[in-house]
Amino acid sequence: MKLAKYFILVLIALVSLKAYSQRDKKKNGRYVISISPGIAYGEASNAYTSASFYGPNLSFCIRKRIIKLSKNYNFSFDFHLGSQYAFFENDKKLYGSQYGQLVFNFNALAGSYPPNKKNPVSFPIGFFIGPGLYIVNGGYGTQDIGPLLNLGIRIKLSKTYFFDTRFFAAFTVFGETAIGGASLQFPIMLRKTSGGK
Repeated sequence: MKLAKYFILVLIALVSLKAYSQRDKKKNGRYVISISPGIAYGEASNAYTSASFYGPNLSFCIRKRIIKLSKNYNFSFDFHLGSQYAFFENDKKLYGSQYGQLVFNFNALAGSYPPNKKNPVSFPIGFFIGPGLYIVNGGYGTQDIGPLLNLGIRIKLSKTYFFDTRFFAAFTVFGETAIGGASLQFPIMLRKTSGGK
């Protein structure tokens, strides 16, 4: 039942992102909406014990360009909303939690600028890196918050499309939980006016 609740929350997030993008069309907003499946590993602790955990996660991301430096470089604000599923050592149950990640990213080279068929970036590789905040609700550490570092490589597949390989590491302050993960990030709404990753 708990897993069904988390799945429903992810679906609500996807519908909300779609509604947001439709509402923002008239404003000519510069954003990219992505879906990101991946895996994570961590060490969780509380007042009584500690344990290792691992498992899949799924998140949705809205990235909005906020500072344009040049055609191939910019800063963006990224908001990730997702669910983390985890198996704890010596425990066959699957646990779930919701998390949010707020990230301030520096984007460079391929994929950092809106898609342009006439003048595409010829170099097929880009990268991004940035600090952020990790917020988790539920799971082993209940509600918690802490710093996060996110980085990755952007690979251009065509003149207008790309995908990301993303890595993150975070540490929560109260539960003292360390977590790291890797994911593939695929744009599902890549507007020509967006400051794409």
